[in-house]
Amino acid sequence: MKKRSLITWILGFVMLLCLWGCSSKQEENHRMIQVLELSGSVIVDRADYGPMDAYAGMRLQSGDTISVKAESWLKLQMDEDKFALVEPDSRLRLEAAGSSADSKTVIHLESGAITSRLDEKLSENSAYEVSTPNSTMAVRGTVFRVAVTVDENGVSLSGVSVYGGAVASRLIQPDGTVDDVQDGVMIHSGTGVQIRGDDTLSEYMETGKELDLTELKQQTLAFLRDAQAGGRDLGITGEELDKAVEELEDALNQTEPAVTEATEGAEATETTEATEATEATEETEEATEPTKPKKKRPENYFYVPPAAPPATSAPEEPSTAPSTEPSTEPSTEPSTEPSTEPSTEPSTEPSTEPSTEPSTEPSTEPSTAPSTEPPADSATETTEESTPEPTAESMG
Repeated sequence: MKKRSLITWILGFVMLLCLWGCSSKQEENHRMIQVLELSGSVIVDRADYGPMDAYAGMRLQSGDTISVKAESWLKLQMDEDKFALVEPDSRLRLEAAGSSADSKTVIHLESGAITSRLDEKLSENSAYEVSTPNSTMAVRGTVFRVAVTVDENGVSLSGVSVYGGAVASRLIQPDGTVDDVQDGVMIHSGTGVQIRGDDTLSEYMETGKELDLTELKQQTLAFLRDAQAGGRDLGITGEELDKAVEELEDALNQTEPAVTEATEGAEATETTEATEATEATEETEEATEPTKPKKKRPENYFYVPPAAPPATSAPEEPSTAPSTEPSTEPSTEPSTEPSTEPSTEPSTEPSTEPSTEPSTEPSTEPSTAPSTEPPADSATETTEESTPEPTAESMG
């Protein structure tokens, strides 16, 4: 019985040792890659999940593709001693393997720029590389920046700037082969190189290039100042960094009013152009519309007294009622209307009726036979003439 208990106790102790060993090994192999800080829009595309918005504290995995949009930036932390600042308009893919003690990290930079800082020197079995379409840079412990651009023709330009330590660079040829180490170029602190690549060849365009701090963005300058404040020995002095920061701030202060004025001017121009376009459209529509006939204003739109009937109007019926306003003065002018009483004076106008008395004026037309009926017009005139005009004597 005692022997069985002893065996059980020994087996339990061995199992505890195994569990502790496995746990220690897992902690040793565990790699931590996370988003330390970010600003703006950053997208992480994961193979088994798809694109997602990055956030502070987000854990990243090997194979993740990171896209940093315009006016944005991202700061990464890898393990406990590796940091990287990804600048705006950048795209990269992470490749991570190994353990925190023997880590292997490769950043495939497709476009944009990244500045890396390694606070501790890597172990013999560790590696940290940044690759571009035409080159690869390997470091042991340093501060350096890599920027790459690819034009529409597929020509890639890679620029490497080393601010502390040393970087070993090697060319990547169009067929994917990497040059031997002995054919590479060692880039020392305070210098840089320029590499060009196309579909036929990759080559060094410039080596030993002096660093230009004016090409750096505000976040990159702050990243370098943090490295310097942490005790890193950089190839540039603190005074040079401070001067670069001041010049950049002055340039930004001068640019902002100009941008504001340009924006206001553009908005005013757009408003004016929109107004002119609207007016032109209205004029065009008016010109293309069919002309509507104007309505003729009636003659009596404003009051117009009725005009007297023309002389050729239809004859009015004779009035049988005597006039209520007798004339008090005899007319001295001869009447133009024929009188119903026989006249003792010869008529000056030819008569349409046959006369029993000889006419004092010869007839202009020969008469062949006396007419027994007057014409229709003559009958109407005769009716009008036969209506007696009231006189002073008849009214008295």
